[in-house]
Amino acid sequence: MGKTTPMHYGEPLTSKTLQKRYPNVYKSFFAQNEVVVSSQQMLSLMAGMAWRVGGPIITQKINQRCYVGISSKGKSKQLTVNKNLAYFSDREAFEVPKYTTLPWDKALETLKEILEKRLGHPVEGLSFSILHEIPESRSLDSGVPVLFVVASFLHYGILTEEDLAEISTLPSEVIQAKACRLSKLVFEIHKYASKLRLLYQAGSTSGYIDYGSLIATSFPMLYFAEERAGTVEKPVLDLPPLNGSESLESPHFHAWGFRLDELGNIHGNFPLDVVWIYPGSYRESGAATRYTTTVVVPSFDDLRDYAKKLFSRIETTEEHAPAFLKDMDRDGVYWQYAGRGQMVSRLHLVRDLMHMYEDQYSSSKAARFLDSLNSLFYVNGPFEESPSKKLEAMIGMLREKARAVGVPIGIRAYRYGKMDGNILVYSPAQKFRKELFEIIENLKEQFGKDIHADFVSWRDGWGSEGVITEQLLMRDIRSALYPNGAKQYLVWDAKDGLQELDESSMEQHKPDLLLDTIKGKIYVGGKPVTSKDIPSQKGSIKILTHLIEHLGKPVSNKELPAKTYTSYRNDLQGKIVGPLEKLIEKRTKGTIGFTLQGQLTDFTVALTPKRLTIGIKKER
Repeated sequence: MGKTTPMHYGEPLTSKTLQKRYPNVYKSFFAQNEVVVSSQQMLSLMAGMAWRVGGPIITQKINQRCYVGISSKGKSKQLTVNKNLAYFSDREAFEVPKYTTLPWDKALETLKEILEKRLGHPVEGLSFSILHEIPESRSLDSGVPVLFVVASFLHYGILTEEDLAEISTLPSEVIQAKACRLSKLVFEIHKYASKLRLLYQAGSTSGYIDYGSLIATSFPMLYFAEERAGTVEKPVLDLPPLNGSESLESPHFHAWGFRLDELGNIHGNFPLDVVWIYPGSYRESGAATRYTTTVVVPSFDDLRDYAKKLFSRIETTEEHAPAFLKDMDRDGVYWQYAGRGQMVSRLHLVRDLMHMYEDQYSSSKAARFLDSLNSLFYVNGPFEESPSKKLEAMIGMLREKARAVGVPIGIRAYRYGKMDGNILVYSPAQKFRKELFEIIENLKEQFGKDIHADFVSWRDGWGSEGVITEQLLMRDIRSALYPNGAKQYLVWDAKDGLQELDESSMEQHKPDLLLDTIKGKIYVGGKPVTSKDIPSQKGSIKILTHLIEHLGKPVSNKELPAKTYTSYRNDLQGKIVGPLEKLIEKRTKGTIGFTLQGQLTDFTVALTPKRLTIGIKKER
């Protein structure tokens, strides 16, 4: 996957352009999976922790997708991950990400339990693949858990592609009523996706990513859940976070999601320019939630204990005490105050966003929204680790340039933990474009060539789709990305059994014995077999592939294909078995392991290879 011509600021970075530039990546992905679903990735407008106390969250979809595929060629009765790729725009290549999308062992074990409970019987072997068009470590919100659930439901017929299409367009009031089959299905999918996400996000989630992924809208999405203020060990007012199966199974798990135009008379496109700058380092996916849970929340109890000691000499009744001295024996009280304060700040942003949409030509309303956005930057600041000096310098350069040209801007930075994440810059439409790209070039010179714009709103456009069915071969739904005559590459060895590989892996693997069922050719030790070696390669391939499907088991010659060679034991032995055994012993270190037993016209054949890898190339 070598580099190609760089994507400049004027060239869109979208699903369509990536598919055009890297066709083999997509063709390989779709050729390997019978079921493929995808969702557009999302940006979150709001920093902070207020979602833990039911504060609103605003997200917006972009034109870059995450795909999840399922192959039924997995290990028996197991769920596994076959491939996980992401597009890294700084290196212009699809690569295996270094971060962990989910803790796969726990996540797949949980998904297996969900499916077997839902189906009432064990699952067969399923292999999952993931293709991100932008890595989650770039501070994106990606619906991997909901895609895993939806893909599995499609595979087992719990959900149809028509159901999924209808769900994405259901009015929010219909979903919230939970009165029809599809609205109930939305919350079932949402519940199970949240279970998977909890495994990675330090035991706490609001569910906004997976809920929002399902819903189609060109407007921002507003979401909030019931108040869950404390930690698992120390709930506040008996409201622990949504931390596991008990709370998620409970009927008291309440969440609300609305398209912004369902809440008011708004219209048009997002009124501001948005540029998303990659600063040359990434924030580990899930770091924000883990940092909040393990560092921030406990720090509030430390502050409470300090205040209690500091003012221990004050004598007052609970009724007349100031708020910060009330309920001092409750863990999490200070955290609850802080979370609710942030919630009010978020409501300011919601109001100002609505007003800006209602009057897109008002510069004062745009400026008010940008002020609210900046206030959240500072409100949340004390509860995060300090950004690096590099990130502080970058943000300072952006603000200084905006002041110099007299353009108001808003900044949404991601900086939880010890690594810096992307910077979202909001500015009035067409007022700050030239200056932004000048700053990016200056940043590249000063801090490193990897710095660039990952998303440019007027170049890449906004997304509007919910989760969609890309491919469902069992219902004869084939993606345009599914290659005609798509090939299947299987390889067998004694350690891992029969596995499916993509074309590049097959070339790297170089099996000892390769059966090309498409061209009717056999290769041993990387070299082609000739008609002098074996009189009928096509007949041999048919016999061998059948035996591989019944590896180690005696198969009656009556069941074998290629009757010209399998009706008589001597014909099979002299024209196929013997010559092939000699070639394999000569060109490889293994043995094919043929065993023939029985009479001349009534016999069995078994195949038990040793120290030998076998590859099969065929059309699906």
